[in-house]
Amino acid sequence: MSFRPRPLSTPALCAPFLGAPILGAPLLGTPLLGVLLLGALLQGAGQAQESAPETSVERPAEAGPWLTLPDDPIGRIWASVGPDTEPWSGPPQSGGAFDLAAHVTRWHTTLDALDDPDIDTQGLRDCRRELALLAALDRRGSDAYAWLLELGAGDPQAIAGVVPYLFPGIASDKALGPGGRPVSLRKGARFSPLLPPKGAEERAQGIFWREAIAHGLTVEDTTFDLKLKLDGSGVVIEFQNVDGPAVDIEIVLPAPEGYRLKSLYRDWEIVERPEGATEDRHDWAGVPIPLTVKAGELDSSLFARLARTHSRVPKIPLGDLSPSLLERGIELV
Repeated sequence: MSFRPRPLSTPALCAPFLGAPILGAPLLGTPLLGVLLLGALLQGAGQAQESAPETSVERPAEAGPWLTLPDDPIGRIWASVGPDTEPWSGPPQSGGAFDLAAHVTRWHTTLDALDDPDIDTQGLRDCRRELALLAALDRRGSDAYAWLLELGAGDPQAIAGVVPYLFPGIASDKALGPGGRPVSLRKGARFSPLLPPKGAEERAQGIFWREAIAHGLTVEDTTFDLKLKLDGSGVVIEFQNVDGPAVDIEIVLPAPEGYRLKSLYRDWEIVERPEGATEDRHDWAGVPIPLTVKAGELDSSLFARLARTHSRVPKIPLGDLSPSLLERGIELV
C-alpha cells in the first residue's frame, strides 16, 4: 500500500520562519524590508512546490507480534519472544503418519529420560519440548501447554520453537523463521490449533471465553490471519485473506475438555456427517476438514457446536487431585 505525501501549503512553510528569532520584530517592523523578505519566502515556496518530484512512499512493514494470545501464563511467556528471536528446534520431528506404538514408546522413553538424575539443562529442554509436541499430536491441549510452561519465559528461543506447533498448530516437521513465525507452507497445509488452556481459577465445569489470533500466515502465495475462538455456543475458526488468491488448506478443530463437536458449519452452511454417524455420538474434533481461504475481503470460517461428553466410568474432580498427579499421572504395572 502506498500513499503520496501531502505538499506543504504556504502557511505551513511560512509560519515557522515568521515566528523564528531570525526575523525579529525590529526587521519586520521595517515596512519595505518586511515586504521584500516575505515576498522572497513566498516565491521560494512556490518554486519548491513546482520543482518537487511526485514520489510514492512505501509504508514500512508493521513490526509487532505475529501471535495474539490471551493474557494468561501462556501469553505472558510468549511475550518474551521478540520478532528476531531465533527459534530453537530441538531434535528433528517426523512428519509421517501417526503411529500409536511409536508414539507411546517415545512418550515413555522421554519420561524415563526426564527422571534421570544426571540429566543436564539441554536434556531437560529436549524432553520438555518432546513431551509438549507429543501431547499436541495426541490432542491433549492441557498437557501440551503444561509442558510448554515448564520451559519458562527465561528461554525465549525454546518458547519460539514450540508455541507455533500448538497454535496455530502447524505440523511439527515444518520449519520456523525468526520470532517463531512459520515459513511459507504448501497448498493443502494442515493446521491443528489447540485451545488456550483454562486458568487456575477456571477449574470448575463450564465454558470460558478464549481467543487467539495468528497474523500473516502464508500458504503458497496467499497470506491470511487465523482466529480461534471459544464461547458458550461453540468453537469458531475464522480466516481473513490479507493478500493473494484463494488457497486450499485443512483444519483440525479442537474441543474443550469434557465436550465434543456435535455439528459443523463451513461458511455457515451445515456439513453433512459421515455416512452412518449419528448426532448423539459423532465428534468433529480431531477430524481433518478441507477449507478454502477465499480471495478478496470475504472471510472463511468453521463453526462447531458443543455437546457434553459423559464418561462411562466414575471420575474424581480435577480439583481434588494433587498437582504432581495432575502433571505426571500414574503408571499401572
